[in-house]
Amino acid sequence: MMSDVCKHCVKAGCIEVCPTGAIIRTEFDTVVIQSDVCNGCRACIAGCPFGVIDMNMISGTAQKCTLCYDRMGVGLEPACSKACPTDSIQFGPSASCASARRNAWTSSRRKAKCAPGSTVTTRTARSAA
Repeated sequence: MMSDVCKHCVKAGCIEVCPTGAIIRTEFDTVVIQSDVCNGCRACIAGCPFGVIDMNMISGTAQKCTLCYDRMGVGLEPACSKACPTDSIQFGPSASCASARRNAWTSSRRKAKCAPGSTVTTRTARSAA
């Protein structure tokens, strides 16, 4: 499975190559394309290593996920996170999302029923430090 939405990169290649300054980092630390400033040159499409920027053929400008900038402006979480039926899409500080994932995983493992005599093997990530 692969995610095809904007990663809102810390060092966003699309921002660096945009000749008009149409791509900005917002107060929420997200990357947004201002369609009224975009000239449709497509440099950002080439500059994005994840291939998530498309062209709006009607307006002739680049477009991509804004991480629901309008919703975040009024204190709401992005729609994808809110609507995800399995809670696979989490939104919030990285540490709290990681903690929620661990708790959900641990809870699901406790509920699992194993056949008598079977063993459960788990893998944990180890840091290099």
